[in-house]
Amino acid sequence: MQQKDDKKILWHTLAFMAFSTVWGFGNVINGFSEYGGLKAIVSWILIFAIYFVPYALMVGELGSTFKHAGGGVSSWIHETIGPKMAYYAGWTYWVVHMPYISQKPNSTVIAASWALFQDKRASGMNTTVMQILCLVIFLFAMYLSGKGMGVLKRLATLAGSAMFIMSMLFIVMMVAAPALTDGAFLAIDWSPSSFIPDFNANFFLSLSILVFAVGGCEKISPYVNKMKDPSRDFAKGMVALAAMVAVTAILGTIALGMMFDSNHIPQDLMTNGAYYAFQKLGEYYHAGNFFVVVYALTNLIGQFSVMVLSVDAPLRMLLDSADSRFIPGKMFEKNEHGTYVNGHRLGDAHCLWADCGPCLWHQERGRSGALAGQGKLGVHAPAISVGLCGIHCLKKGRGCVLRRVQVCEGENSRHPGGRLVLSIHGLCMPDRYLLRGSLPAGSEYRDSLCAGRTWVHYAMDGSKGEKKLSFPHCRGDVFMVQ
Repeated sequence: MQQKDDKKILWHTLAFMAFSTVWGFGNVINGFSEYGGLKAIVSWILIFAIYFVPYALMVGELGSTFKHAGGGVSSWIHETIGPKMAYYAGWTYWVVHMPYISQKPNSTVIAASWALFQDKRASGMNTTVMQILCLVIFLFAMYLSGKGMGVLKRLATLAGSAMFIMSMLFIVMMVAAPALTDGAFLAIDWSPSSFIPDFNANFFLSLSILVFAVGGCEKISPYVNKMKDPSRDFAKGMVALAAMVAVTAILGTIALGMMFDSNHIPQDLMTNGAYYAFQKLGEYYHAGNFFVVVYALTNLIGQFSVMVLSVDAPLRMLLDSADSRFIPGKMFEKNEHGTYVNGHRLGDAHCLWADCGPCLWHQERGRSGALAGQGKLGVHAPAISVGLCGIHCLKKGRGCVLRRVQVCEGENSRHPGGRLVLSIHGLCMPDRYLLRGSLPAGSEYRDSLCAGRTWVHYAMDGSKGEKKLSFPHCRGDVFMVQ
């Protein structure tokens, strides 16, 4: 009876499930922030026309064609190309979701902070506390994702419908606000110059922001065989998804244009802009922070839903249509809810390390004294001319070897003659820090390091910073850090 009920996903349920994974009001904020306010409308229309609508229709068509397949994208590739490419597709889709899932609890904590305190205090939270909270949230999400399709369907539908309702509520109330309230609003200039963006290099290089914003509807594809009428309803759900996204993006941008000046966009609008918008809406209607709390709770449910769905769906893509020649048989074991038990455990291990690793790293940094006082989340480095002069590395086989770290003195250093506290962290080394301690200006350090991506942390006379280095062309070059 439970299995029969789980398969009865209707088209509108699927549309809201997909909406929760693809879209959120924060995407409207991101477009407004990064594409010049109202000029984002043309950008959205272009990305919908050349990417999102064709993409959603293709997903709908393939899902309707392979309506009995449970592996989504990997099943489609299995049927059209072959099992090996299907395995590659499934494994790639699963593994790239591991870091994506790991960062989702952060957004959940931020949403909870806004719901409880109505401010952005989570941005200054101690890193260790943040990681512990994220770990608890992640473990709860993993527990729910193991409860099967019934729980997942209800949670994702609630999240998608709530976010769509809140987005439309913001649009309607903001458009009606000039007639119903006495607030101060910005008059929109409807001339073409206010909406046509500058088609320069920055415009095209930033398109990835919009592509990422509307990506993800293929994540719902493993549930096509759980639908009541997959051959018809899956495509219908994708069309409804495209319509909901387009409406909220375009009308939401217009509503934001009445609230924020397109020529003077706040610097932190992308980070906390959605909460600022609902906070202003409450001020217009003399409702205090009521709308902020409601949106924060909606966003909390949405972020948590995406996390749960992102645990289950990629794993189904990896295993549902997988060939046993490529994956150990133990990975196919299921529990009474139809969840891949060992697959979840493997995902747990990956994400737990991604969540706990930074916490342990920051604790080690605190003990070493290399970056004392930087245990807060969101601390950024100052300008990189504190005292580290150059990185010398040599080519060795297929990798690189770090040969020398040189400390500057004289005109190249902000603090000539000071002492530099330096630590080097190489991801491919078992020992986290190869160099730790104080070095006089003008000194050199020589050691071997497997290069690739390396963090150099430094502090001199109270100035602290961090620099992320890459070594793509190691042939004895000197990589200047200034």
